[in-house]
Amino acid sequence: GDGRSNRSRWGDSDDEEDESTDNNQTNMMFDNFDIKVKSINEKLNNNNNNDDDSDSDDDSDSDSDDEEDEDDYDKLSGHKKKLLKEQKLKEIHDKETEIMNAKQIPETINDFERLILSSPNNSHNWIKYMAFLISIAEIQKAKLICERALKRINFKYEDEKLSIWIAYINLEHNFGSKDSLNEVISRAVSYNEPKDIYNRLIDMFVESNELDSAEDVCKRLISKYKSSSSSW
Repeated sequence: GDGRSNRSRWGDSDDEEDESTDNNQTNMMFDNFDIKVKSINEKLNNNNNNDDDSDSDDDSDSDSDDEEDEDDYDKLSGHKKKLLKEQKLKEIHDKETEIMNAKQIPETINDFERLILSSPNNSHNWIKYMAFLISIAEIQKAKLICERALKRINFKYEDEKLSIWIAYINLEHNFGSKDSLNEVISRAVSYNEPKDIYNRLIDMFVESNELDSAEDVCKRLISKYKSSSSSW
């Protein structure tokens, strides 16, 4: 039976004796527990004190290093200070982009919008956005993303813009009409070094086994850059 039935069977005197024994054992258990807790707390406090001492030493070393860095920084010219600041900002930006790309894989339009908002000059992010839209059969929206990227990417990032133009040309080549492709190619040639566009067009047409189109581009390239050995 349970504890209550045992107490009624064995009588009150035995019950009192058992309760007394149980209380003594319980008190001993709590006393031992308190001792262990106090011992652990003492060790933790000692460790924390040691850590604080170590931290204070590290802080003092860090402070001295910071003072030296400040002295060196003050000696730099205004131009070098500006370059150093720009370099540090770029490092921070690149690190933030790396962390974000590693932690978050875009899966929705909102995800991609946040991605390009955080790194508007990164052509790779825009192209991933385009590829995502193509995967869900939103071809027209993918073309609009190309246009947005060309407007949004800073003019200083010529290579990033060139990557968008090449992606745009490939998009029109695979999903557009001949007229829409020619229109984008004409725009790309006018905004970039023509040789860069022609060389990529040749690669694109060769890979798709459109050898006649590749030959036509080669003729344009040679006609425009007759003195360039690389064109030949």
